[in-house]
Amino acid sequence: MRNEPLGYQILKEETAISLTDIMRGVVSDPAGTGQRAAFKALNIPVAGKTGSTNDAKDLSFIGYTPYYAAGIWSGYDLENLRTIETSHQAYIQNIWRDVMEGVHKELNLPEKGFPALPAHASDAAYTDTPY
Repeated sequence: MRNEPLGYQILKEETAISLTDIMRGVVSDPAGTGQRAAFKALNIPVAGKTGSTNDAKDLSFIGYTPYYAAGIWSGYDLENLRTIETSHQAYIQNIWRDVMEGVHKELNLPEKGFPALPAHASDAAYTDTPY
């Protein structure tokens, strides 16, 4: 029995890079909802997405670096329980950052950025389908 991962490309390279660039803004933009997930001591970029449910029962942050991806959820799985303050989003981002930055430090990973769009990429890369 072989233990070889299978890989399938589901997005064009330009689409994946563009999506990562947008999700980096969630963390790096001063108005971004995921600012607290940015690493404090390492110069490694973070991209991610914050989330909540309409009824304020759940909060989440799913983030990634050029090395690893991880997600954190906080909430109630029973309908009759109270809601979560959206200000608690900061807590889960702090936890995500502390865990992920700790992993990167422990493994002594070198600084590395996300890939940039190739010079040959055009605006069509943003609008062409499929994906």
